[in-house]
Amino acid sequence: MPAGRPTDFKPEFNDQVEMLCALGATDDQLATFFDKTEQTINNWKKAHPEFFEAIKRGRLKTDTKVADSLLQRALGAEWIEQKEVKLKVTEYENGKKVHEEERVEIVDLKKAAPPDTVAGIFWLKNRRPKEWRDKVDHNHSSDPSAPPTFTIKIDNS
Repeated sequence: MPAGRPTDFKPEFNDQVEMLCALGATDDQLATFFDKTEQTINNWKKAHPEFFEAIKRGRLKTDTKVADSLLQRALGAEWIEQKEVKLKVTEYENGKKVHEEERVEIVDLKKAAPPDTVAGIFWLKNRRPKEWRDKVDHNHSSDPSAPPTFTIKIDNS
């Protein structure tokens, strides 16, 4: 018979933890939500594989959406928006207005967002850190009154 008190884990915690993790909950926040310690959350992960899988599923759902959004921002995007446009037709005879007609049409507008350089660099630094890391060299002078000089080298090779 195992030592310690019986677990108060409930199977319905799996759905709850998946939703919480999809919203970005950390293990510490899960412990607060369930009114437990972080160690208890870790114990539940080991004792209940379905609980651990629910955590991974929830986090993966949101991480995937965020990664896709970041990638789209880095690449730039094009999309179609629909807009109502008021059209007015006026007829004249001998310089005098004889008829006027207005109507609203819905037109498709092609919109575009340019690629975002910062998002692209962030993506590459995380996906290819060896090629896109910032290397900072510090040069220190022996003269204490001289300002320090810094050389920043971005290694894109």
